[in-house]
Amino acid sequence: MLGAQTSAFAADYTGEVTSNTVAPGGTITYSADDTDEDPFTTGTASLTGELALEEAVITPASTLVTSVTTDAAGDLDFSIKLPTSAPVGSVYTLEVIVGEFYDVQTFVLAGVPVDTAANASGALPSTGVDATPYVWFGGGLLILGAGLVSVLAFVRRSSKTA
Repeated sequence: MLGAQTSAFAADYTGEVTSNTVAPGGTITYSADDTDEDPFTTGTASLTGELALEEAVITPASTLVTSVTTDAAGDLDFSIKLPTSAPVGSVYTLEVIVGEFYDVQTFVLAGVPVDTAANASGALPSTGVDATPYVWFGGGLLILGAGLVSVLAFVRRSSKTA
């Protein structure tokens, strides 16, 4: 009655990212099925957050904008690589606009243990020093000490009997 357009708000316009917590330098994948857009419709995806551009001059709230296109079924699927130098805890907002399709996703950069990539076997990483040489050295000193005590006891007995 009031002339407000409600057709765009009637449909369920939502997509999803692979994870809401991503490591610095990680990649997120965005996908939206049934966008109600024609095949091969072009739109934009803008990523806003700390160090989003990774350029020589970076502002605390940069925006990276890229073109996205729906596939033959009208679905959206694309990936975005996040900055490697962004501090852990940085919040990012991904805004996707294709025709009448509009979606906003928010995610946070999470910390990743240093040995995660290097230790694919799942075993605990090696820390500290290998104590094996020190154990052998200590054992050798104990054997030498026991030998010295034995020799001194033998000499004492020998001198008492003489």
